[in-house]
Amino acid sequence: MAKKYDLPAFPFYFGDWRKAPEIRAMDLDVRMIWFEMLGFMWESTERGFLTINGKPVSHSVITRFIGCDSIVLDRAIQQMEEFNVFSRREDGAIYCRKMVRDQEIRATKSRAGKEGMKKRYGDFDITPDITKGITNTETETEIENEIIEDRIRGLGKRKGGYEYPNLEQVKSYFLDNGYSEQSAVKAFNYYSVAGWKDSNGKQVRNWKQKMQSVWFKDENKKPSGSSSIVFPR
Repeated sequence: MAKKYDLPAFPFYFGDWRKAPEIRAMDLDVRMIWFEMLGFMWESTERGFLTINGKPVSHSVITRFIGCDSIVLDRAIQQMEEFNVFSRREDGAIYCRKMVRDQEIRATKSRAGKEGMKKRYGDFDITPDITKGITNTETETEIENEIIEDRIRGLGKRKGGYEYPNLEQVKSYFLDNGYSEQSAVKAFNYYSVAGWKDSNGKQVRNWKQKMQSVWFKDENKKPSGSSSIVFPR
């Protein structure tokens, strides 16, 4: 069975259950059979469909799932169909309309979140290890925060093959060459926010060379008088 990236629990809304007229119209034992069926549809790899490996589940299998005999199940299915509790796919698979609709909404939001991050973070690779986290267990905001943290730690790789430093590496490079930590932070923030593009919109190919040519200036040396930082023009 394929692995699902999942919510931590089945979101059951008791108020909806109590207020739904088609549910209240069914006999108590039929309601319980429907509830059991909902659980199996939730665990199905086709969220919301009563299937196994993409194929409809037969009545005989449902009886084994639930632990009731075929006569009881047939009566329950007949009553469910009478009150239009579920729908059937073209291949006959029973499905819960609300569960399928909710799953489609979650999938749409997930895709929108991925596209939004691609636009926000330029051409940084959003690797499968990160994007698969955009699931029902986490909000898009939490995932965006993870990517921001990864960029600060220097884990993001440029599609063009360029790799960029983390903040600590920039600090170390500045200090080793006699320049202030404050200027290192300014330089790192300046380029990381811009996706490691310079003021002309060109991709930084060699970050050390860029630091030397733009930021290694007298005013950015370790404090020995003026502490002002000059931004590149």
